[in-house]
Amino acid sequence: MLDGDFTVDFSYTINPITDIASIVITATDEDNTVFQTAFTAPISPQTFIGDCDETVGP
Repeated sequence: MLDGDFTVDFSYTINPITDIASIVITATDEDNTVFQTAFTAPISPQTFIGDCDETVGP
């Protein structure tokens, strides 16, 4: 079990042809213990969260 305060980095890339996002979440605590998980997920205009001037899909 992970416990304590972590610094969390969330990054993603989007394949513009398939609209599939590759997401990586990395959490690091004060002792440099690192937890990382990665996954892919389909995105759509309804599910996309990005900068205000970014869009995805049709």
